[in-house]
Amino acid sequence: MKTITELIKLSETPSDDEFTLKMDKVDESFEGLCEEIGVDCPMDKVNELKEAAGAIILDLKYHFNRPRPYKLAELYNIELDTNEIKKTTADSAAYPSGHSAQATLIAHYLANKYPLHRGKFLKLGRDIARSRIIAKVHYPSDVSMGEMIGNDMFRYLKEKELI
Repeated sequence: MKTITELIKLSETPSDDEFTLKMDKVDESFEGLCEEIGVDCPMDKVNELKEAAGAIILDLKYHFNRPRPYKLAELYNIELDTNEIKKTTADSAAYPSGHSAQATLIAHYLANKYPLHRGKFLKLGRDIARSRIIAKVHYPSDVSMGEMIGNDMFRYLKEKELI
């Protein structure tokens, strides 16, 4: 029942192709922000964190195997105005959101590295996560869980002094 409720909410969510396409490349989004605010972007570390989070998320996706919103919408004759991002997500399940986990983890890492710009990094992480809902490739609960995983991964890595 929750999935159908989320699907109906997604159908009512306004699209913003420019925003969602801009947010689709997690690493490039953070690299652009670093350039914009004039700080060095440690792309090796950003990509390492992105890949680590992605590997964990992929295992969870296979476990839960939740269909993407646009796939389920077809079954219920619910109209979702998706864009080309759905072509890059077609082979994986929805839950949890990998982009949300990766963006949250990287945002916290960069916010920790550059505390004067903490708010900007965290906002970008949230924007990337939110863009997955606006693109209608994730349910809100996919994004929430992705953010929780990203937060937990950051706390764990920081506690173990790995970042």
